[in-house]
Amino acid sequence: MFTRLLTIWDAVRARLWALPLAMVLAAGASAYVALRTNISVSDDLALYLYSGDAKETPQFLSNLVSSMMQA
Repeated sequence: MFTRLLTIWDAVRARLWALPLAMVLAAGASAYVALRTNISVSDDLALYLYSGDAKETPQFLSNLVSSMMQA
């Protein structure tokens, strides 16, 4: 039984779709948790996420994406 599981594990690990599928499942799970987490504006944690207002958001995202492209 154990050798059969190892054979299946090796077959899945060698496939090209296994890692992207795992990443999609992890992203979906983290999105679900993020949507279900209730953070009110008065919490201190919310200030660490983003402390600007709606008018500053496009510039913030532009800076974030350009810094990720340079890295």
